[in-house]
Amino acid sequence: MAYSSHHYATQLGANVTVGEMARYLAHYETRIEASTLEMARVTRTNQRLQDLDLQPGDRLVVFTQAAQPVDLPAPLRAGDRVLRLRLGGFELSSRGKRRLLIGRPDSGQNTIPDIDLRYFVPPNALDAIAGSRIWLQLQGGTWYASKQGSARVMLDDLELSNTPIMLNQSQGLRLYRTNDDPRSGVPPICDILIRQEVAQAAEDAPYLHAGQMRVQMRVGLENESQALKASENVSMGQLASSLAAYNQMTLTTDMQVCVMRLVPPQLRLDRLARGEETFLYTALNVRYARNLLRLRDIHNRAQVYVLSGSREDGEKLIGCRPDSGANGVGLDVDLYDSIVAQGHDPRLFNTLSPYYARILYNAADESWRIRLEERAHVPLFINNARVTSSAPVQLTSGDVISFGPSITSYYARLEVELSSQAE
Repeated sequence: MAYSSHHYATQLGANVTVGEMARYLAHYETRIEASTLEMARVTRTNQRLQDLDLQPGDRLVVFTQAAQPVDLPAPLRAGDRVLRLRLGGFELSSRGKRRLLIGRPDSGQNTIPDIDLRYFVPPNALDAIAGSRIWLQLQGGTWYASKQGSARVMLDDLELSNTPIMLNQSQGLRLYRTNDDPRSGVPPICDILIRQEVAQAAEDAPYLHAGQMRVQMRVGLENESQALKASENVSMGQLASSLAAYNQMTLTTDMQVCVMRLVPPQLRLDRLARGEETFLYTALNVRYARNLLRLRDIHNRAQVYVLSGSREDGEKLIGCRPDSGANGVGLDVDLYDSIVAQGHDPRLFNTLSPYYARILYNAADESWRIRLEERAHVPLFINNARVTSSAPVQLTSGDVISFGPSITSYYARLEVELSSQAE
């Protein structure tokens, strides 16, 4: 399912290859990593699966709405002013782009942000940025910043509005909730460092020779791939409607279902079989920050403890309250229900410290770590190894954390899942 897409139309020389086009897009659009492109063939809604001549390696992509026409990024020249934006461990360069968008996709609007804030702000702050956008635009060799929407945005000590403000060499861009006062010391929900650089001539920068061959290219923002088993008599319209309902997405009247097939990178444009309803395509590689930690009880899969990480978050405590009526022990993950569900008498924990371990999130490398709490009386195991020191141990998806006397006799056992807030 591709819920947003951009469409490029240009004219190139007949000798330009598909691989050269892919390298050009990947160089100037930092979220593309493809070394070649796919040829997209638009299907009809009444066509059935058995009519599509599908081959191994083909994909079906459902575009939920029409593509937005945009200009192909121009080649970067020596002396051009380039922006670099850093957000935690994520860095983006404007390269040949003259405009960058910071925000989140809104329902019904087919605009792809260059920085999608859904992957970087805490879940409880997502509503605060809904409908808000920050534009960074190059005008007359100078970069300017402006804002739309209700979220409050500070550029160093200046508050952004819809009136463009000129950028300096290095500045901080901070987002706040609508009712927050940035000057009161309240922490921002997002903090971006912006730097300007003067581009140097790059001998290896890709270049596309202009010509008479009209080329249609599209890049899309896709959900993760899904596999399904379907009858060969299923129509494309039925397939799209069912997938949209399953993914809780809305289809527009411009919806399209396309068959995608990889094109050899060495193939030249003059040898590329094209039709009226075909175009070259690649998907954006959306970089998800692994800033969501789920700890799932292996005996009760519905019991999930969720922790979100950001640059401002401190350590998070895992433990067990002394009894069912105890409050205020300051736990971010309270294992009381999981422990009692295993048949353990809660009175056994009255004499134990309620603090077992601490969870740490590092925004620089987007890693999660756990370390044994100094006052802990309950042993901690990561997979089959006991943690015996207070040194942090990095967690990965699939790790199993156990609390209890031994690896076979435990009070609670949790499975680690690392993901993005968008997933």
